[in-house]
This record gives sequence, C-alpha cells and structure tokens, in this order.
Amino acid sequence: MKIIFSVLWLFLFPVGMLPAEILKGDFEGMPYQLFVPQVREGRQYPLVVCLHGALGRGTDNQGRGIHAYGLLKSSVAQANHPAFLLVPQCAKDSQWVDTPWAEGSYDLDAVPESVYMKKVAGLISRTLQEQPVDAGRVYATGQSMGGFGCWDLVLRHPDLFAAAVPVCGGGSPKHAERIKDLPLWIFHGAKDPTVPVSASREMAAALAACGGTLAHYTEFPEGGHVIMGQAWNAPGLVKWMFEQEKSK
Repeated sequence: MKIIFSVLWLFLFPVGMLPAEILKGDFEGMPYQLFVPQVREGRQYPLVVCLHGALGRGTDNQGRGIHAYGLLKSSVAQANHPAFLLVPQCAKDSQWVDTPWAEGSYDLDAVPESVYMKKVAGLISRTLQEQPVDAGRVYATGQSMGGFGCWDLVLRHPDLFAAAVPVCGGGSPKHAERIKDLPLWIFHGAKDPTVPVSASREMAAALAACGGTLAHYTEFPEGGHVIMGQAWNAPGLVKWMFEQEKSK
C-alpha cells in the first residue's frame, strides 16, 4: 500500500513539486486567504490580489463572492496559469476606500488611504518576502467596493503592479497619469444602479487624455451592477492578464 501511495504521489506531484493549498491567516487584525499553487522548487509564480465587494465583508475569512478567485483557483486555470491568489477580508463596518460608492469618482488627495488599504499593501509586501512570487507579475483586481479598492491600490502603489482589472468600481481621474503606463482592463455595466458607470468612463477618459494607451474599457450595454462573472468570462481576459509583466 505504501508503494502504491508513493507512486500515486509522484504521479500527481512530480519531484520538487508541492500540492496546492489554501492558507488562512490574520494580518494586523485583517483575515486573509492565500491560495498557494503547485510550486516547483526554484521557480517563481504570479500573485493576484483579489478584493471583494461589500457583501464579502466580515471576519469569517471566506473568499465568497470573488469571481476572480473562484475562476483563477480552478484546476483548469491553474493548469494553464499557476498563481498565488491573495484574498484579504475587510470588516463589516469598513470600506477599502472611504468614499460613497454612489458618487462614483473621488479625489485621492481628499480621501486618505484607509486603514484596510494600508493593511493590504503591507500584506502584499510580506507575501512577496515569504513566498516564491515573481515581483514582476503582481496583479490587482476587485469588484464593486473592491473595484474602488483596486483603483486605489494601483494609484497609490503604481510601481508594485504589472496589470489591474477593476470591475464596476471608481477611482481618482485627477491622478490617472500615475498609472498611464499600467496595463488595465476596466469593466462596468451601463445600467449599474449602485456604482455609476460614469466612474469607469471618467477613469478611461482621463487615462487617454494623459497619453495612456494600455487601458481597455469594456462596457456591457445591458449590464447592471452584478457583472463580475460576465467580466471574468470575457474572451482573452485571463490570458491577457498573465501576459503582462513589469519592465525589468
């Protein structure tokens, strides 16, 4: 039986490769999950930071509602694009960005970096130190409240990321120049009743106005607020994201 088990283990996880796992932890009072792919010794892998929307808030340390997380940790996605997936959790009485969602765009100068955004940045830094992550292939994504968080994260820490996918969120058009050279794929529903579509339109327009040529904007004409699954099933999105790499 031991021989059979050993042979099966080697078949599933060749020499030097460890099985995938989900680590759960706490960073300065913020729960988080880290999906660890099957890793080979001596290799580095991309890191995708996934920020949940308002319904994901709490202390239960669950990754529910993060469409990117569910898709990217699937066996099919991991076979083609093995990657670390980091899913922090914001408390119920907090937001990634302290601005009203219904107002759309905001001014980075008038909205200080939130406590939770600072924790996310710190957690990313620690993950880069502790795990075999390729620092040139760190990506950010978020939906709804997490879409605001995604914009905020890359606007405040533009040199950290290789690409970002903000979904139905809002950013600071005034500071678009900071990320004009960052590959972005922006998604929003034209009929969104929660976060006005103007938020994504304004960011896309501001990026174009300052000479940015790397931002894609996809607007679903009949889309409401819940477009996260539709966005992450957009043809070519996953492949596009993992192709992006920071210049050495």
